[in-house]
Amino acid sequence: MIKYKKYQNKNDKTTAYGKWYARAVHELMEFDEFIEHMANHHCVFSEGTIRGVLIEMEICLRELLLEGKAVRLDDLGIFAIGITTKGEDKAEDFTAQSIKGVGMNLYLGKRFRARQLFKDAKFKEADKYIGDGNYYEPEDDAEQAGTENQPSEPNNSGSQSQSVSAPTISGTTPFEESTEVSISAESGAEIRYTIDGSTPTAESTLYSESFTLTDSATIRAIAVKNGVSSSVATKTFTKSSGGYDGGDGGDGLDMGG
Repeated sequence: MIKYKKYQNKNDKTTAYGKWYARAVHELMEFDEFIEHMANHHCVFSEGTIRGVLIEMEICLRELLLEGKAVRLDDLGIFAIGITTKGEDKAEDFTAQSIKGVGMNLYLGKRFRARQLFKDAKFKEADKYIGDGNYYEPEDDAEQAGTENQPSEPNNSGSQSQSVSAPTISGTTPFEESTEVSISAESGAEIRYTIDGSTPTAESTLYSESFTLTDSATIRAIAVKNGVSSSVATKTFTKSSGGYDGGDGGDGLDMGG
């Protein structure tokens, strides 16, 4: 059962102003709880055995990914490392030094794709939000695959003597051709955002109206009010294109970077 909480868009600078939407509300299941669930789920293996296998899987998966392998885990999907590069004027100018970062990509198997999950999902309105941004707060700043509008690390560009709520990023993901993105924040706050996954600051692009994405992107945004910046809201939008093709595109999720 997926729980949700309704909210109203209060940003009068967007076409979504005054409309009601909903956010999913998640309860984090810790690793030990997941192991216990598996052991009690018609499984013949002990919790200790399951723990050992999962930990060894993590070690082997990381090792193989760094060897350049794309690893399929049954119907969960294919894990692969993608790269972020700097553009060069000439082909001969591009070297390994032009590679500026890597990210984990997950190309989802059929049962885990959004369309199939939506078909099988059931929904129920939650009694209340969980956490500052209506989602659990991860103990680190790693992005969670499939999670939208996560409160992230605090942005320290302003004084923290006054609290400013993180903005809300809305839009459909995954999408096929394009998706409209809108960002809302509390009254009196301006919104600064990035579309390349970098951490926004008070000098980042000023949000004024909804915009359209035609390619996968990670949107990050902060609300700024009276010189105080909120925590960073993050949402990854993924363009579906029929599955893994051995490259960095496809029906998958960019899981961080």
